[in-house]
Amino acid sequence: MTDAVLISDDDTLISEQDLLRAYAVWKWMPDRIMGFTCRAHRVLPDGSYDYLRTMFEGRYSILLPGPMLLHRKYFTAINKLPASVFKMVDHYNNCDDLAINFIVSIIIKDASGICIIPKKYVKIDNTAKKFAGLKADDKHYSNRTKCLNELTDIYGYMPLQYSDVFVSAVDQKPLKL
Repeated sequence: MTDAVLISDDDTLISEQDLLRAYAVWKWMPDRIMGFTCRAHRVLPDGSYDYLRTMFEGRYSILLPGPMLLHRKYFTAINKLPASVFKMVDHYNNCDDLAINFIVSIIIKDASGICIIPKKYVKIDNTAKKFAGLKADDKHYSNRTKCLNELTDIYGYMPLQYSDVFVSAVDQKPLKL
């Protein structure tokens, strides 16, 4: 039995070896999210926040569910999020992962997770060209920026912190757990 919960977008394929590697790292640091897709935010001159499609100066502050592992204890806090967070997620049909990163950062008072560099990672929409996913919407990235700012307003501050910690595979041998 494990306390790790796997959350994954429906358009992502990840190898068993990479999942086992992430799980091994998670067991070492179970308070962190382990994710394969990392993004960042940045502060704009007016003090608002911008969601970035990439990292920021080699650092990240957000882990996406492509996929992610996190401790099941966080679901108690997630279930108790303010109603305004659930309303925002429903309104944009998006940003639940941002809310998860916020709550983990608030609880641990540090960067929410660790970015795992996979050996093999496939986005189905990039290969099949039949599944567009949420990011195909022209408003996807602007909506995520709105979510960052709404979450910051809800909590009264920006809890996301940057990290430059990456875990990559250095061998071809499967991990023994």
